[in-house]
Amino acid sequence: MKFSEDFVSTGNIRYNFVYIVLLWIFFVSLLTACPAGFYGSDCNRTCSLRCLSHLCDNMTGACSHGCRHGYQGDLCESECQQGFYGANCSSECPSNCVNDTCDHTTGQCIQGCLPGDQGIACEEKLCPDGFYGSNCSSACPAHCHNTSCDSLTGHCRGSCKAGYKGNHCEEECSAGSHGPGCQTPCPATCASPICHHVTGACSEGCKPDFWGSDCSLTGDLKSNPEPQQAKFYQKLSAEGRSVLLYMLMGEYERTLERAQLEISRSLRQRNEIRELINGDL
Repeated sequence: MKFSEDFVSTGNIRYNFVYIVLLWIFFVSLLTACPAGFYGSDCNRTCSLRCLSHLCDNMTGACSHGCRHGYQGDLCESECQQGFYGANCSSECPSNCVNDTCDHTTGQCIQGCLPGDQGIACEEKLCPDGFYGSNCSSACPAHCHNTSCDSLTGHCRGSCKAGYKGNHCEEECSAGSHGPGCQTPCPATCASPICHHVTGACSEGCKPDFWGSDCSLTGDLKSNPEPQQAKFYQKLSAEGRSVLLYMLMGEYERTLERAQLEISRSLRQRNEIRELINGDL
């Protein structure tokens, strides 16, 4: 073979040498390359399954395309450190995971969420209405107004139902107060400064000449058309009033039963009359 003058000229010698070397390396690499998934001098060693696409360097076995999610190192031999996950362990675990711990592959919070958060990665901040706490598994306090509470602490949002106070509305009003926010004093006409924490009904009866559940009615002979009944009710204790109410309710139920029986009897008689008339026709 006769080389051309251009090929052997001094100006092209360096270029031609580099070209020949690269061409030689290319052919050698084709002859010595291992099949995909293998490496080593005899191509008898398997690339790590943690290598991305199961590809690695022919000689060293280093994962040439990186690691699968959740692993790191030249050979992808190590799981992500605590607090990290994903491709090349470059993603931090969600801040709402307990102990900042998550699955090294998916990022799922494996120890649960901080109170008030939910979801696989604790990405959902708000609990449904009426619930709070870890994984939103705790019901809001029963005495929260509209049963609405903070998703993290369980503190009632806004206010408590009438007769209750406290962050969780767990406390009844103190003696001497009642109603919304426990802001209403017990009636001054109560025999003592104690009343029902919700309704304000006087717990220990009324002062003289007053009557009614909240002692707002007077027993004065001139202003009250039924003074004897008023004085009688005034003298009743709380227990006595409960017994009286129970008796009255019992009488009401008996009266209602009698009325229902009379109505049933009348309807039956009317149907019998209709049947007789239809039979005659």
